[in-house]
Amino acid sequence: HHDKMSLDESEPSTSGRQSASSRSSSWWSTIVAGPIAGVCARLCVYPADTLKARLQVQGGALASQHLYHSTWDAARKVFVHEGPLAFYRGFAAVALGSMPANVAYFSGYELGRSMIPGEAGLLRDMAVGAVAQMVGGVVFTPLDIIKERMQVQGMLAGGPQYRSSMQALT
Repeated sequence: HHDKMSLDESEPSTSGRQSASSRSSSWWSTIVAGPIAGVCARLCVYPADTLKARLQVQGGALASQHLYHSTWDAARKVFVHEGPLAFYRGFAAVALGSMPANVAYFSGYELGRSMIPGEAGLLRDMAVGAVAQMVGGVVFTPLDIIKERMQVQGMLAGGPQYRSSMQALT
């Protein structure tokens, strides 16, 4: 027997509808908590993403030279020659763009749910997810371009040197 209220306010009320408090909580987590969690996660994996981007580019025709022999070699050389902050080039764009990107993605999800008729099922879920990804991609794609350009700058023969994330977008 529990005398306390449920900690999960997202449970539907007895009428089958979510309370105003629950909707507000859901909105808050989507708009604010989601991006904060995403930034924290990206903070941890961003150095590996930078190494991946550099290793992918080094074999290209425009690469100035083959700099790295392995992932560990790349990590060591970036750290020694460029410093630890080099692992985070372009991170500011990702961090600042996480809130609008989250808003775009989840708005696309809600749009897809309203546009695609039918009961929940695999095909409907896939279609709703596709709409969410297309709408979110409007924000995600420019952010990814900035991120990639900042991560690999200096590796391309005659390539530009960006002083800011905004400059990398243009």
